[in-house]
Amino acid sequence: MRSGKRAQATHKRQHFVPKSYLAFWTDPGTPSGQEPYVHLLTKDGSGYRRKAPAKIFRETDLYTIKMAGGVRDLTLEHGLSQLEDNFMRVVREFIVPRRPLPTIPRLKLMLFVAALHARTLKMRDHHSAQWKRLLDIAERGAPEDGRIEWRAGTTDPDAPSYIHVDDIRELVENPMPTTVPAAIDAETPLMMQMHARILCIESDTGFITSDSPVVWMNAEKEQTQETRFWGPSFIDEELEITVPLTPNRALLLRHGTPGLDYVEVPDKAIWMLNARTRHYANQETVSRLGYYEPLSLQDPSLRMSVSGASYVR
Repeated sequence: MRSGKRAQATHKRQHFVPKSYLAFWTDPGTPSGQEPYVHLLTKDGSGYRRKAPAKIFRETDLYTIKMAGGVRDLTLEHGLSQLEDNFMRVVREFIVPRRPLPTIPRLKLMLFVAALHARTLKMRDHHSAQWKRLLDIAERGAPEDGRIEWRAGTTDPDAPSYIHVDDIRELVENPMPTTVPAAIDAETPLMMQMHARILCIESDTGFITSDSPVVWMNAEKEQTQETRFWGPSFIDEELEITVPLTPNRALLLRHGTPGLDYVEVPDKAIWMLNARTRHYANQETVSRLGYYEPLSLQDPSLRMSVSGASYVR
């Protein structure tokens, strides 16, 4: 019985940005005998703290499916852990030494990126708000049995033609077990069709990351009403997906011939990507040394397409 209780108590604090990923940003100057830490700065610059990666960006039972009798299904949490392990091997064995990336390691990289995009609190709150709007409508007009017609997102004729109000309520309260796997399944094959470019630098300051590291941006439409309302999508020809992988490597995805290459970039690219990462952070950015150029996307030269810069092409 005691072992069963211990099993139910494991993996309660679940990271929405993996601690293994954040470990790349630990300060090399951490004093001996102290747990390695990263530097966190609020996106508006008003707050600063330093913490070990294991102690930040985590929530209780974020990906847990709660079953009858208090049973906690950790399938998603364990699956994300496997994606993280695969990512770490790909970065260390291929990305850091700039080795050509075969198809399977590239797939593992894209699976991690899709998961990293889907699993943050920013995305959780987005999906919860979307379902809350539907719940408000359903609660006002649902029939007595609580079922409403529902065919969204599928062309399968055998799929249920309804959804229960209680199911919508569960999606409002705990969307991640549903939305994260769905996003990984949808985004990964599309990312595999894009051209991947690894931006390489040797700067001590390097790229920063954040509590929402994966940024989708269409620089050409960034200020249009359409993009502000709907957000960028895979159908945008000028879509850029950027992800800091380490302080010295960042991923840039664009539509083009599938594959991956490496390019050395100057400080201007660091400033551009860091400004973008900061702008789209949810609350906090993460840096290795505790400082970086405090630039903003309000500077038009930094709002341009990263790949549009001559030194990134």
